[in-house]
Amino acid sequence: MESIDENFAKGSFGISEASRQHFRETAKWAKFLSIVGFIGLGLMVLGGLMFLSMGNEIRYGMMRSGNDLPVGAMAFAYVLAAVIYFFPIFYLFKFSVKMQGAVESSDPIGFEEATGFLKSHYKYIGIMMIIVLSLYALLFVVGILAAAGR
Repeated sequence: MESIDENFAKGSFGISEASRQHFRETAKWAKFLSIVGFIGLGLMVLGGLMFLSMGNEIRYGMMRSGNDLPVGAMAFAYVLAAVIYFFPIFYLFKFSVKMQGAVESSDPIGFEEATGFLKSHYKYIGIMMIIVLSLYALLFVVGILAAAGR
C-alpha cells in the first residue's frame, strides 16, 4: 500500500478519480454561484447609489404616501449588506479557482488552499447564521415582553 505522500508525488493526488470529478464539478458550480453573487453585489451597490442620487424624489414620493423613510439609511443598508455578503462570495470564488487548478494539475498545496477557502466560506456563513438566529430570538423575546406589557 502506497503512502499519501507517494501518491502526491506520482500526481494521483491521493483521491479517487470519482472524487476528482466531484471536486471538478463542485468547483464549476461554485464559480457560477460566486459570479452570480458578485453580480448581485454590484446591483446592491448600484441600488444604494440610486437611493442616494434620487433621494429627494424618493423622499417626496414616500411622504405623499404617508411613509417618511430616511433615504440615506436605505442607501447605507444596501451598501452594508453588500459588504457583509462580499466575503463569503469571495471565499467561494477563491475556492473554485484554486480547486479547478489543483484538480487539473494534481497540486496538493492548491487543494489544501482551496479547501481552506471553502472552510472560510462555511465558517463565515455559520457565524452569520448564529447572528441572525440570535437577532430572531431577541426580537421574539422583545415581542413577547411588548405584548405582555400592554
